Amino acid sequence: MTTLSTWTLETGDGNELGAGYQAHSDRAAQWAQAEADRLGITTYLREDGSDGEPEAFEPEAPSDRCANCGTVHNDETGEGRYSDGAICDENGVRREAVMVTRYYAVTDANGPISVRLGDFEREEEAREAFLALDTRAAIDGSSTDAEDDLGIAGEHMDDGEFAAALTREGANHIGPLDATYGGPDGNLVHAGWDLWEVRTNG
Repeated sequence: MTTLSTWTLETGDGNELGAGYQAHSDRAAQWAQAEADRLGITTYLREDGSDGEPEAFEPEAPSDRCANCGTVHNDETGEGRYSDGAICDENGVRREAVMVTRYYAVTDANGPISVRLGDFEREEEAREAFLALDTRAAIDGSSTDAEDDLGIAGEHMDDGEFAAALTREGANHIGPLDATYGGPDGNLVHAGWDLWEVRTNG
């Protein structure tokens, strides 16, 4: 039968965190590590009666991964995702995700331009949102909403390459968006844009 040893746990400046703890060495080490993690400091485990140097236990960095879903939660929403797409909210509660259709207006102006129109139940709603869009500002600002959302590096793609990239990422090309006339001179605006949709977890 193995004899138990007596242990003392200290801080770096010699203050005792615990004394007289009788245990085998592996259990004593678990105690020292748990205290280091709990306090966020290095603890020093010394076997009573031993002339050796105390063993140091560094606090382990807390994991950013959620114990429930296994992912790192978004800083803004506080939400993580399970592998099946379900939402893990900021309190660690599982919520089934609702599938939504997200629409994008896409054109080419010396490179891909894409604008997130919103999440809508009907295609007509997306087309109405497009008519209210400031397309000149979107082009001048080199809007890349679809690229950002779908993880596409489209900077040097032509319109055909970008369309292929969108398709690979699960987007569906609906068709051209209606050109409209506007402005003080009645000029053609909103021309050359296409409507794309992506089914996503809301």
